[in-house]
Parts: sequence; C-alpha cells; structure tokens
Amino acid sequence: MESIEDFSLRLFQQNSEFNKNIPSIIKAHQFIDDLTYFLFPIRANQEYTLTQIKQKLNELKLDFQKLIAPFGERLEDSIEIITNKFFDKIPLVYETLLKDANAFIEFDPTAKSVEGIII
Repeated sequence: MESIEDFSLRLFQQNSEFNKNIPSIIKAHQFIDDLTYFLFPIRANQEYTLTQIKQKLNELKLDFQKLIAPFGERLEDSIEIITNKFFDKIPLVYETLLKDANAFIEFDPTAKSVEGIII
C-alpha cells in the first residue's frame, strides 16, 4: 500500500505534468456567469448606469483575454483580435436570445414575461 508521503509525491509529479496551456474551467464558468448576469441583470437583481455598463464590458473583455491567454502562440489571431471578434458578436447573440424568449411567450401559455423566461 502506498504511503501518504509517496502519494503526495505522486500527486505532485502528476500535477507538474498536467498541461497548463488550457483555460481554467472554473474561470471559464465564472466568465460565462458574469457575462450572463451582465446581459440579463434581472438574474442578479442589478441595475447599471451607462458608465457602469461600459466599465463592465471592459472588465469582461480583460477577463476573456486572461481566459484565452493560455492558448498563446497556438492562436491564429492575436488575443486582442479574438476578443474583439467575440465581443462584436454579443449584440447579435443578445438579440437572438431576446427573440427566443419572446417566442416562448408567444407559444407557451405558461410563459408570462421575458424576465420570467430569463430567470
């Protein structure tokens, strides 16, 4: 049977060998949650001023850049270009999600409001 000291050493060695050139799953989940709560603040019971919206978008861009940074040289475009492409698509995705929510309201008799669908 392996001793706890040997097991610790084995875990250390295995940890050292893991590929660290991938984004953190925990940070990816956090980014997705932050983006979702920003787009649909009703989920977080949060209101934003225009200044806060602009600031939050910049924070989200920085978070996204940090998230994809481990891919580094394997990316075809720079992190900044990829970030801009990603965030340029957000208005379209947002509108599509709102259209989907409105379709639920139109075709689902139990759906009462866009806010209810989002929640």
